[in-house]
Amino acid sequence: MADEFYKLPLRLDLLTKKAAPARLTHCSMEDSIRNNLYLITTTQYNEARYDGQFGCTIWDDDFNVGNDSIYILWTDRIENSLRASIRRYEPRLERVKVEVSVNREGTPDAHKLVIIKVSAEIAPSNRRPFTYQREIVVAPFITKIR
Repeated sequence: MADEFYKLPLRLDLLTKKAAPARLTHCSMEDSIRNNLYLITTTQYNEARYDGQFGCTIWDDDFNVGNDSIYILWTDRIENSLRASIRRYEPRLERVKVEVSVNREGTPDAHKLVIIKVSAEIAPSNRRPFTYQREIVVAPFITKIR
């Protein structure tokens, strides 16, 4: 059905049961959009077999980021990547604005806290405002030499 949205993680065992309560398998349109944005954000390009363009660039350079000038280039690249993926894979959103920032305070060693903010309008609901925020700790592998 066009107006049914499924929760993540997808519970196929419950979906196949006719008596399963909808509250266990379904969610609102806003939650469905948030789930899709989460998948886009946490998927690397070429990771999804069905479409190599699904995802974003956040995982491409996570080991290379070191100084502030590179952060600016890195966040701009992520913003552009996310904006393009959202336009392509989340048609329910219009007027999409993406903001990516990096915070190293309170994170150990080389870890980075990437803060992603998306603001948009939900097209099928008469342009109702929509916001999404996700914080991801991007951490290259750290080993100690003995």
